[in-house]
Amino acid sequence: MVPETDRFVRRLTFALVVLASMATEIAADDLRPVSQSLGLAMAWVALAVIINGFIPLPANSRATPPRWIIFPCLGLAALPFVIEPFRRDWTGAGYPLELQMVAGFRNMALGFAACAGWRLCLRLACVSSLFLMLFAVIMTNHRGTMPVLGLYGAAGSVWLAAVHWSGLRQFFVAGDNALSLDVSGGRPAPLPKLALALGLLVVGGVIALTFVGPQQIAGTLGELFPTSGGTGGFDPFARGGIGDGDDETKGKSPKSTGMTQSDTFLDTPLPSLYDLISDMYGEPYKIQEQERSIALDPLTMKALESQKKPADNLRPNREFAAGRTAPRQNRDMSDRTARAMFEVEGRTPLHLRLTAYDGFDGRVWREAPAGVRQVLLEKEETGHWMRVVSREPPEAFAPPERHRFKLTAPEGPFLPTPPHTTRFWVAMVNDPNFYGWGQDRILRFAERNAPAGTVLETECRVVEPKKLVTVNFPVGRVGERFLHSDLPPDLSPEIPALAREWTRGLPPGWPQIAAIIDRLKSEYAVEAKATDPRDPLGEFLFHSRRGPDYLFASATAILVRSLGYPTRLVSGFYVSPEAYDPVTRHTPVVREDLHFWAEVMLPGGDWLVLESTPGHHTLAPEISLSERLLLAASRLGTWAQEHAIEIGIGIGMALLGFMFRRRLRDRLAVWRWHFIPVTDWRANVTDTVRLLERRGGWAGKPRAGSETQAVWLRRTGHEELIQLSRIIEWAAYAGPLPAPWPVDEVRQVCRDVVRAWTVRRWRETSNIEEVIA
Repeated sequence: MVPETDRFVRRLTFALVVLASMATEIAADDLRPVSQSLGLAMAWVALAVIINGFIPLPANSRATPPRWIIFPCLGLAALPFVIEPFRRDWTGAGYPLELQMVAGFRNMALGFAACAGWRLCLRLACVSSLFLMLFAVIMTNHRGTMPVLGLYGAAGSVWLAAVHWSGLRQFFVAGDNALSLDVSGGRPAPLPKLALALGLLVVGGVIALTFVGPQQIAGTLGELFPTSGGTGGFDPFARGGIGDGDDETKGKSPKSTGMTQSDTFLDTPLPSLYDLISDMYGEPYKIQEQERSIALDPLTMKALESQKKPADNLRPNREFAAGRTAPRQNRDMSDRTARAMFEVEGRTPLHLRLTAYDGFDGRVWREAPAGVRQVLLEKEETGHWMRVVSREPPEAFAPPERHRFKLTAPEGPFLPTPPHTTRFWVAMVNDPNFYGWGQDRILRFAERNAPAGTVLETECRVVEPKKLVTVNFPVGRVGERFLHSDLPPDLSPEIPALAREWTRGLPPGWPQIAAIIDRLKSEYAVEAKATDPRDPLGEFLFHSRRGPDYLFASATAILVRSLGYPTRLVSGFYVSPEAYDPVTRHTPVVREDLHFWAEVMLPGGDWLVLESTPGHHTLAPEISLSERLLLAASRLGTWAQEHAIEIGIGIGMALLGFMFRRRLRDRLAVWRWHFIPVTDWRANVTDTVRLLERRGGWAGKPRAGSETQAVWLRRTGHEELIQLSRIIEWAAYAGPLPAPWPVDEVRQVCRDVVRAWTVRRWRETSNIEEVIA
């Protein structure tokens, strides 16, 4: 029989490997939820438990493990490499080569733990778990590894004490009986050629390292690993690099291959972003009109000849026409990463402002004044963060969120900042004079272009839609220089009437604004086609009911403005969640992401994004745990309705499996007994008795704790069980003496008993004699 101490040490060894596996999964991807990492670890542990159920315990734990043990261990070690291509194809995520190797080593440790009945496998499992735990602690500083490390330390201390108490010191130093070498004929033992070769290789490596130099050797070895960022190969799932590959590297050189986080900048003579509008939306219609000319006075002609602006002209000359021809290029979304202007790290969607327009004459939007209403910037006392100084915001915001922008190919002085930005940070640039403002709340560099490789971090407020109902939106004009409240002089009266019709019966404020947005999103369609050049809004709202995004934004701005709320049209970039790249964990933004939307003024002077284009959304606050559970339950209910037939079949099969669970379990045990034979006849007898005990317990005839297995079998009074009881006593107490029966006869007795004494046979047995042992 197996001592209880040995069983306890085996289970404790398995627990050490389980804890090491959990820590390894957390360290492998420290950005995913800990619950997901633990779930993946437990899946591999469950597979090891299943394999352990099919591996018999040896009669002598000090014996050399059989050769077939290597197959389940190697199979487990190879599974991560087999699964990795399918994982990358199905989920878009994956592990680099180094982590795949660690996962394979982790699985081999689980295989050793499953074969811990042999002390050699038990020692290997314990040492492997120690290596895995050290790897996890070194690889990451995730706080989830600390509790696992504490549990591992406690379990390891108990393991050492249990080994000492049981007298199993050969766990650390293998005894002579752990592995023996039979040398016949008195010949000397053969020279260990493999060990000698490895020793010479190590000595030669040390000599080469001494002469060539450690740095050059390290760089050369780094090139051999594709995930190291070397020039010899590339793995998109790499977590780090040596600095000369595709992976990012940061340094003080602005010409480095990766993003720079320094105060060194380069001027970048790149084209203006305003050329994107004609490329994306087509050229404006040019309407030929016949007008009479008048003569200008000499003073005006002199001013024109001197190329000086009139003193009261503070408005830019750039305009955006709402009536345009068909675009010259399609929005091709392929190869986004290679053409990205910048990449975003953080939650999306985001609206990044580029230009704001306020005046509208019915066909053309005029750009709003630049730098008239300045929002102050101030440097924080600690760190290099710049804070946006503004009035107290309304109570309509959730906790702030952070984003990181990596400018790979910027154009112009544009700085991508989300709406409601409160703080931002650009490397070591902490001088407010380095920044400037375009239109209101649109940040950019002052008198310079944004250099490639700049890293920008921002902190912005997130709007809570439910709280907007309590906000008192401003009504009327906001200044003499602004046209946020002006309607076109020849605006069709049908458009304000449409706004009043859509908001009839609703209280002023956000309910009215939201009603207009919902109508446009639900009753109009996006289509990048030309519109009527003379009345683009009328054609869009009352006839075609379809058009590009700038018509949705223009209609929203004018409809909301006709209710008295100050609005403006904004062009910029829309960061879509659908463009998220799970390989780089960033969202690339390309030129084709240029987008138009409307904004309405909030109390305090900030602007609220009004997204009315179908398929586009604004950033919502992170939902709470209860809301996530409700959302998950709702999605689960929807999925259950769509797969009702499959679920019904699965439930039926589960019920059948539960009803016949004992029969199925018994059948699996019999298959294991038949197809995984053991070499030692004593182990065969032990497996047979365990199977009979399980069947007797299911049939209501369990063995009492005060009686041995042999006495329990003799109480049945059946000859075949009495004969098996004699074999059990000999196997338990005779030691190394050979059995008085042939081995084949013992195996035949076991087979006959397993075949005859089923659960039904145990249940029908009522004549149990009281036999005194």
